[in-house]
Amino acid sequence: MFLLIYLSTNNSTNLIDINVFTAVFFDSPKFKNNVLEFTVYETGTANFVHSLKLRYNYEYKKVQLIGYDCSCTTISGRGYCNKSYNLLTGKYNVINGFYDKTKTEVFEGIKKQSKIIFIDQFRDELFTELSQIGKEFEKE
Repeated sequence: MFLLIYLSTNNSTNLIDINVFTAVFFDSPKFKNNVLEFTVYETGTANFVHSLKLRYNYEYKKVQLIGYDCSCTTISGRGYCNKSYNLLTGKYNVINGFYDKTKTEVFEGIKKQSKIIFIDQFRDELFTELSQIGKEFEKE
């Protein structure tokens, strides 16, 4: 399964292989303020979700990953963890929620990326690495 992105700016077509996420389903992409956002759900579960924010980089003339969010149910099944990472600023936050409690835990941090990530670099290992950011704050 692929997501096809046509860029009128340079009359080019770009493909994102959704299978990188072993995804079974993705929401319709949304485009707002020059940012394309879409969400994919991992095969066999609705318990792990990836959301990506993309923007065209005029300097490099490529589509760049500028935001990555992931959500999952905790291993114990008693809660959830939502993580949001802004690749432009390096800021991330981790929210742990618990189904049996009304409170949530929120943690924030900064982890600057050493390089710009473009869609032609999308690999399973990249998203595994991105999902590890803030891992120390996740609850089991």
